[in-house]
Amino acid sequence: MTDPLYYEDIDARVAAVKAKINSVQEQSADVFDIDENEYKLFQTNEFLAKNTGLTVDASAKFRIAMRDVIKKGDSKPGIYLNNDKEQAIVVTKSKDNEYKMFKFKIESDNTWTLVDSETEKSSK
Repeated sequence: MTDPLYYEDIDARVAAVKAKINSVQEQSADVFDIDENEYKLFQTNEFLAKNTGLTVDASAKFRIAMRDVIKKGDSKPGIYLNNDKEQAIVVTKSKDNEYKMFKFKIESDNTWTLVDSETEKSSK
């Protein structure tokens, strides 16, 4: 029989990690002035065609484009997809304590092009 406290401890750890990820993503949205009425936030594991309304091809190609900008040691990125599904913003925080934003636009062949990026030093 498994000790139930073990699972409570694991659940608490998972909840703390999720809270930290959400905090970083919310702070990033504030730093880069992302209008959350115009964009919907997705976690990387949620950014699938069935959740976003994008085609499978567009969703897969976005994940490939995103890999080119996220570096080892960065926080788990948040992905803001705009309401018309033509732009996506990736936000993360680097191990060097910098907020990073990468703005992509979708092309007619479902590839995503990086059109802007910004970095802001965190005060925390």
